[in-house]
Amino acid sequence: MRNRRPISPSRGPELRLWIRRRARLKTAKILSTHIRFLTECRVHDLSAHGLCLALSRSVDLPQRFLIFDDETGGVRQARLVWRRGAMVGAKFCSVDVASPLKASDLFALGHRYYAVPNH
Repeated sequence: MRNRRPISPSRGPELRLWIRRRARLKTAKILSTHIRFLTECRVHDLSAHGLCLALSRSVDLPQRFLIFDDETGGVRQARLVWRRGAMVGAKFCSVDVASPLKASDLFALGHRYYAVPNH
């Protein structure tokens, strides 16, 4: 569904392709595709096809990475679309493969003090 309505006269037309929903209290962790922890983040906006993240610290992000959802324990692969400082826009990869994380890694990531061992 296309959503192209003006946000405000000063900001111009809305260019998002999919309706988003705010998710400011949702947290996640970003991992490389090689299962290395990169940083924590907050999910700012979420849609069926992507999300906007606020990174907890400034890190270099690869073009593709994994997002661990702290609330659901799910893992999705995403592709970096844009970045402005600590804010990152990512699109979910259309073909999500089975989670490359072992059950023990998922369990560790879901707790306050977590560690993902080097594989």
